[in-house]
Amino acid sequence: MGIVLLTLWFRMFGRWGKRKLTERILGRPPVDPPPPVKTFVDFVAVIHRHFRPRMVKLPVFTDIDLRNLKTPVLAIVGARDVLLDSAQTKRRLERHSPNVQVVYLPDAGHLIANQTLGILEFMQAQIREDGEMAGRGATTAEAGITLKATSSRSLSPPA
Repeated sequence: MGIVLLTLWFRMFGRWGKRKLTERILGRPPVDPPPPVKTFVDFVAVIHRHFRPRMVKLPVFTDIDLRNLKTPVLAIVGARDVLLDSAQTKRRLERHSPNVQVVYLPDAGHLIANQTLGILEFMQAQIREDGEMAGRGATTAEAGITLKATSSRSLSPPA
C-alpha cells in the first residue's frame, strides 16, 4: 500500500492511527530509552504534532544533474524507508555520480541513526583531500565538500 493511502487509512483512527503511522515511518520508539534518546524521541513527537507534510511531488535530480556533481557526496539511505525509494536512489547515485559514496542500511527506515562515525570519517577524508589539493595549487571551489544525508549509501554499514 502506498504511503498516501496508508496515511489516509491511519488518519481515520485518530491519535492511535497517527502513532502507528509514525512508527511505520520512523520505527518503534525504544521501550525504556536512556535520557538522551528519550529527549530525542520527545523532540520528534513535538515536531510531528505540528508537522505539515509536503503536498507536492519531491523534486528529483536529473541524470545529467547527478553526472555534473563535482563535489564529494555521502548519501545514507535505509532499505526500509516507506517514504523514499532508497534502492532506486542508490542505483541512480552509483550509476550517475562520479564522487558519491552510498551507505545502504538494509535494516534502516526513514530515520537514520548511529551514523556519526561514518559521516565524520567521510568529512575527514574530504578535508585530507582538500589539503592535498591545496598543496597542488587547487582552488577552494575545486576542493569543495558536500555532505548529503538521506537514507543510505556506499560506506560499509555498521556490523
